[in-house]
Amino acid sequence: MKKKVTLAISPCPNDTFAFYHFIKTLSIFYDVEVVYHDIEELNRCYFEKKYDIIKASFACAFSDEANYELLSSGSAIGFGVGPVAITHKDFQPGKKNIRVLLPGEYTTAKALWDFYQKKNQEFAEKSVTIEYLIFSRIMEKIANSEADVGVIIHEGRFIYPEKGLKLLVDLGDFWERENNAPVPLGGIFVGKWVDESLKIRISGLLKESVQYAIAHREANDTEYNKKIIPFIKNYAQEQSDSVIENHIKYYVNKESIEFSADGIQAIELFKRYIQGSKRAG
Repeated sequence: MKKKVTLAISPCPNDTFAFYHFIKTLSIFYDVEVVYHDIEELNRCYFEKKYDIIKASFACAFSDEANYELLSSGSAIGFGVGPVAITHKDFQPGKKNIRVLLPGEYTTAKALWDFYQKKNQEFAEKSVTIEYLIFSRIMEKIANSEADVGVIIHEGRFIYPEKGLKLLVDLGDFWERENNAPVPLGGIFVGKWVDESLKIRISGLLKESVQYAIAHREANDTEYNKKIIPFIKNYAQEQSDSVIENHIKYYVNKESIEFSADGIQAIELFKRYIQGSKRAG
């Protein structure tokens, strides 16, 4: 009987793209149970030690490192990939009471919004109410003027103009300019309880899987178009080919294959910020 291994990732194209080969290959040796959750649900599962391998927000993971360790492959980190804060067409910048929708309490999006709000003097005189909502419903709420500002993630950054929504601030770009470093969004973590030999296999296979997907995408071959893309679309919220391609292009890069020295430095900087904020709070 095969040993069971549990895996939890998001249904977003960057995760399904990166894990396509991983899931298929690991399943040869283990009984792999895969679940797909919204990022905030993944963060809550991270705190509960629910899965052997899990995608989680760096902001979540750095607030509690007791049970998981970061793998060096599969992460989303880079320039121009962060969350964006959007508003509706009738939003008045001078408004004193602002309702802000965020995709989760433990998300990197929440951490970046807090960073922006603290740095932006105009918010010192405003009353800001924070509410949490699953990321897929935020644009709809803003478009209907049910809140003033929405912080959107994933495919949202590519399609919000089509909904008639306006950019308030690119939170990733704001972090990058303030810190001269890319934004660590989400990483892949393995439970500290997992057998060391399995951790080594997982780590090596994940790197191989990202390289596999990138190579087939660059070749634009049958494997990519007839197998990887259908696998991605089976879980993606947005089915548009251009949105899926942009999502992969922006969120999967050399840091997703394996962290560079610059990537590690950016992660450490963000970690210090998260842990410093936690102590201050």
